[in-house]
Amino acid sequence: KNKNKIINHDLNFFNRERFSQVTSKEGLISDYVNDVFEDSQKNIWFGNYRGLTRLSDSTIVSVSREQGLQFNNINSIYEDSKNNIWFGASGGLIKYDGEYLQTFSDKKSIGSLIISSVIGDKEDNIWFNTED
Repeated sequence: KNKNKIINHDLNFFNRERFSQVTSKEGLISDYVNDVFEDSQKNIWFGNYRGLTRLSDSTIVSVSREQGLQFNNINSIYEDSKNNIWFGASGGLIKYDGEYLQTFSDKKSIGSLIISSVIGDKEDNIWFNTED
């Protein structure tokens, strides 16, 4: 086994005719993408190690620590039944209500601060996986 193998998290898409790769040249904040998620408003979110990118219609907006995001490394994205968007990050959990970001980063409450995945259940409980 090659322990020095570099794993790329490239973003690719298929438009019913051909496959294409999307990079920072097209507006992503980073070429290394951890998660892709489409919310109920048809926005597409891209989480990566430099922050978030949102594609809305044909407008691309990126947010990182420089723009007020608490943690740059976004690992997972989920939308609950109240249209809150949850981001699992290396540093904690982030909730976006469409206007404000709320950060959960108390290690005593959530355990490890590295959130690798987020999902909800039918009772609207939020489940998340942590790493040490």
